[in-house]
Amino acid sequence: MQKREVLKLQIFGSNISEPAIAKAGAGFYSRSEMDGATLHHQKEFFIKSDNVYKISRQLMDSCVFAVHNFLKDRSFGKPDFICCCTVPIYMEPHLQKKALTTLHYALNKNLFLLPGKCETISSVSELFELTHKGDKIFSLKDVPAK
Repeated sequence: MQKREVLKLQIFGSNISEPAIAKAGAGFYSRSEMDGATLHHQKEFFIKSDNVYKISRQLMDSCVFAVHNFLKDRSFGKPDFICCCTVPIYMEPHLQKKALTTLHYALNKNLFLLPGKCETISSVSELFELTHKGDKIFSLKDVPAK
């Protein structure tokens, strides 16, 4: 059997909503909330009890959850990857541009942004370039800080 490489990973989960952060921090999900997760991911990262799924201790230990408004609050460090699914689509175009510009300058150089499948970054195309079309993953363009 091949030895599996273990990566040290820290996940920072943020939301502007206190109830959303409280739910994430509790780590419990109903069967219907798990519909988007593959069976492999359910078995790998969750413990099932009745119809409730609890995030595994190993995964939960690598997570930090906090209320955070990235339009106003400073970034927490320089992350390697930002996933902001279903965030920009709810914003007016000027806020989308501000948000994506903020995320650009928050990321580590040459690392990645994953917007939602229905979201676009056309308002800041000078800051990001498409790296993987199928998964809609963008990398940073090297532009001077503003």
